Amino acid sequence: MMTKKYIIIHDEKKVVGINTVHRIKRISDGLIGGWIENEKNLSHYGDCFVYDNACVMNKASVRDDAEVSGSAIVCGNSSVSQTALVTDNARILGNTMIFENGIAKGKVWINGDVKIFGNAKISGESQICGAVWISDWAKIGDESCVMDNVKVFGSVQIMGFSFVHGKALIYGNRIIKDKFLGSSSEIIIDDETQNNDWCNNFDKSVTKKAI
Repeated sequence: MMTKKYIIIHDEKKVVGINTVHRIKRISDGLIGGWIENEKNLSHYGDCFVYDNACVMNKASVRDDAEVSGSAIVCGNSSVSQTALVTDNARILGNTMIFENGIAKGKVWINGDVKIFGNAKISGESQICGAVWISDWAKIGDESCVMDNVKVFGSVQIMGFSFVHGKALIYGNRIIKDKFLGSSSEIIIDDETQNNDWCNNFDKSVTKKAI
């Protein structure tokens, strides 16, 4: 039989959007945690927990040893698992999967079929949407936007006011800052790609106003 590690405090509730969520309390030490809609949102297995004023609702789930804390909101069909961390004011929506050692922090907004894994970190006020994959040691920060089918691996950093969309595969040790890059066809950017190659292959007319 499963041993429960927390209880729902049914008398302490609030409405987030159209969803009613309840405070939780960890049984082992009496710690008052964050908010969930029901027990499907937070597994009783592993050390996973929802802390502080964070909220997990809809069909979203937190499993394994993952942590959701701060004032973060995880909703939709999203999942946070293994040793992943979602914190601060992060907003995780859609079918987003954050797993392994993936981190989402700051005021990030992540939606769609996004996958954040490896040791990837999303921070600042970044926006990630579509079918984007961010993995390895990649970092997306500041006010960058990455969308569509972009895949980012290695130790790539996308910073500043960068806007990357389309079907780009970016890997290596590239630092992309304050760039507007987009391509409707597949393109690979690595450490050997010259800057003028980007201009030839990317639509320079694309700006953040497009979203």
